[in-house]
Amino acid sequence: MTAHLADEWTALLKQVPFLSMLPDAVIREKLIMGKIPQAEVPASLVELAIGDYVIREGEFGDTFYLVLNGTFGVEVWNDDGVPVQVQTIQRGSYFGEMAMIGRGMRTASIKALTPNCQVLEVYKGPFDRMLKEDKTGGLKKQLDELYARRTIEKFLRDNEFLREVAEVDKKLMVDTAKLLRFEAMADVYKAGAAATSFYLVRQGFLKAWRMEGDSESILAYLRDKDFFGDLELVEGRARTATVTAMEPVEIIELPRSVFAGLYQRYPHVINAYRKYDLDARANAAAGGAAAPSKTGMLFTADLIGLGVAQARSALIIDMDLCVRCGNCVQACTDLHNGYSRLIRRGKKLTRREKSTNALQNLFFPNSCLHCRTPDCMAPCPVGSIARDKDGEVYIKDHCVGCGGCAKACEFGNISMVIVGDKKAAKPKRAASKCDICRGYDAPNCVYNCPQGAIIRIDPNEYFDELQRSGPDLVSMAKG
Repeated sequence: MTAHLADEWTALLKQVPFLSMLPDAVIREKLIMGKIPQAEVPASLVELAIGDYVIREGEFGDTFYLVLNGTFGVEVWNDDGVPVQVQTIQRGSYFGEMAMIGRGMRTASIKALTPNCQVLEVYKGPFDRMLKEDKTGGLKKQLDELYARRTIEKFLRDNEFLREVAEVDKKLMVDTAKLLRFEAMADVYKAGAAATSFYLVRQGFLKAWRMEGDSESILAYLRDKDFFGDLELVEGRARTATVTAMEPVEIIELPRSVFAGLYQRYPHVINAYRKYDLDARANAAAGGAAAPSKTGMLFTADLIGLGVAQARSALIIDMDLCVRCGNCVQACTDLHNGYSRLIRRGKKLTRREKSTNALQNLFFPNSCLHCRTPDCMAPCPVGSIARDKDGEVYIKDHCVGCGGCAKACEFGNISMVIVGDKKAAKPKRAASKCDICRGYDAPNCVYNCPQGAIIRIDPNEYFDELQRSGPDLVSMAKG
């Protein structure tokens, strides 16, 4: 890279609003040259032909891009799942920063429309290092505000329950809402507290509960797109239950005054939104289904405690089929250079399968859950942990073995192993975790089970207990 080119790219990045406050030297050295400890990860030039995609909507990303040359189309899927071009962008435009900041999915596709298109790809490792070294905190504050606003805008835009709400009112919600984060076991509010806000769950699981005598009674589990806190606002009374985060969650808080106006203008929308779970239970009751039991509630609590609720892919073993042959561990060991990525250590749970009413004895071995919000990705200094378009988390070959990811995984599903010459004076270490046998047709442990006892599943589809059923906040608040 020539000095002239580095200066040109620095000047363009300086025009990005959330980077404008940084000195030129910081942008040049940290982002463009990639001068960080442990690895050199410079920004890279990506050239594209007409019709090539830089990124695609729905993929996961940890880099952002600056347009250097050419014209690009911005495409989003419409309600019919058809990509529609909504705008064009040219030199100096940037995109992808939200996925990089939040380690989430791309919200649009970017396609080259003219010959000789070029973008500058900026990697997350140097960006995070630069963020840490910003002693003023100004960059983090700008990014937090940007992330919060964009996240709230996307939530309101994609929420099917709010489609009737006028754009002017959605803008009011965006302007007045706060994006709140709670760690596991933190209370959003407690029973008896004054009702001052309305809440929408953007991501994560929470539970609503209250004490009945000397025991805790779980009234509801709340998940993505659920809402709570409205009835006490409408009826003008204190909170009737405590709402607690069961895992790291993000919720959107609206002040009472804004909610009051929305309720006056759209009572049918709020009521229909509220009745979603009630209708589901009414339909289930009409079909003869049993009401959710306390045992089911406890099973749900165990799943959430295991991290299964935030998993995209979980490994489970049906203990009624398993013959304890050990083929699963051996198959994993054989495929991964003598290190098994499946540890037969974990928790056993028993549930009643809804369709057959039969008991299932399940074992959850230690194996990567491919979380919706992987904490393991944040500490990696070189961006060696990535997610593909299906949400599978995997480790790239340039892992430097620092161990940050293993420490960050609260479920203990990442190990540090020796790679290369094990007898070397300073053996090289690298992170090792299940990547669902990436590059193969099927997970080797599943393929080699003679009984079909071990499977990979999407917990939110497989377990009825994690779906939108069970007691709700309507009956809770009225109680």
